[in-house]
Amino acid sequence: MIFDGDIITFMNDIDINELDIIIAPCLSACLDGSRLGHGKGYYDRFLKDFSGIKVVCIPDELIVESVFPEKHDIKADIIITSQPCSQLSRLYKD
Repeated sequence: MIFDGDIITFMNDIDINELDIIIAPCLSACLDGSRLGHGKGYYDRFLKDFSGIKVVCIPDELIVESVFPEKHDIKADIIITSQPCSQLSRLYKD
């Protein structure tokens, strides 16, 4: 599927419960999975009921110590960079 960037149309066209994984955009991220989006909360609202795997792809240079997340921000489960994939611990349940 080619996505044209209109997240509102995209969100209305699919049943999120049929997806296993979503790759979400971000401007920056930190290794706890927090991501800095574009400030409108589109993906946070889209992902709030999603139980699948949430992934962000980002250059190493844009990984920071904190993006100062807010309560409503949804974290990524996996961060893919130019280095090996960083899988975050909350995917593992003992």
